[in-house]
Amino acid sequence: MTAQACSTVAVLIATVVYAAAYTLPGGNNPHGRPMFENSSAFALFTVTDYIAVGCSLTSVVMFLSIFVAPLQLRDFHHTLPRTLKMGFTFLFLSVAATMIAFTSTVFLTIHYMGQRRWFRTFCFSLVSAIVSVFAMIQFPLYISFRETLTNIIKLPKKLLKCVKL
Repeated sequence: MTAQACSTVAVLIATVVYAAAYTLPGGNNPHGRPMFENSSAFALFTVTDYIAVGCSLTSVVMFLSIFVAPLQLRDFHHTLPRTLKMGFTFLFLSVAATMIAFTSTVFLTIHYMGQRRWFRTFCFSLVSAIVSVFAMIQFPLYISFRETLTNIIKLPKKLLKCVKL
C-alpha cells in the first residue's frame, strides 16, 4: 500500500518535471536559445529539474522493485525495509528539487517581468514561506519514517532474544 502510493506520487512528479524541462521558463528567443540562459536562476532551475527527474524515476524503480521481487520471509526484515527507505529518500529528494525548481522559475518570471518592487517582494516572500513550510512538515516525517523502519528491522532480533530466554 505504501509503495503503491509513493510510486504514484513519484510518477506524477516525474511527469511534471519532465514536462518542465521542455517548457522552459521565459520561452526561447528568435534564435531558438532559452531567454534566460545567462541567468543563475535559470541554471538553478535546469540543475534541480534534472535532479528531480532522476530522483523521481529512481524512486519509481525502487517502489516497483518491491512489487515484482519474489520476497521470502527473511527479505521482509532486511531487503524490503532497505528498498522502501531508499525509495522514500529519492522521493523526498525529488520533491525538494521540484520545489527549488519551482522557486527559481517564480524568481525568473517575477524578476524579469519588471513588476513593482512591493509585488516582487510579496511573491518572493510567499514562495519562500511555502518552501519553508514544506521543509518543516516533510523533514520530521522523513526522520520518523527512517526511525520506524530501523525499529522494525531490530524488532525480530529482540523477539528472538525473548524466545531464547
